[in-house]
Amino acid sequence: MTSYENGGESTYAYDLESGRFLRISEEVSSWTTSGPTQDRQLLWNTPESRGSGMTQHLGELLD
Repeated sequence: MTSYENGGESTYAYDLESGRFLRISEEVSSWTTSGPTQDRQLLWNTPESRGSGMTQHLGELLD
């Protein structure tokens, strides 16, 4: 889930076991991230070049 609220821009993952949102980034790009992932993997992005680009990240939730 991505929040675009002014001053609270972040990307979060929801942990089903704890019932909590986990913050995985402190910046949000205006670009869209998409693509296939395996189980327990997630994609998010961060802005680059003063907002004219982005870096896409791939993470994996560990036990």
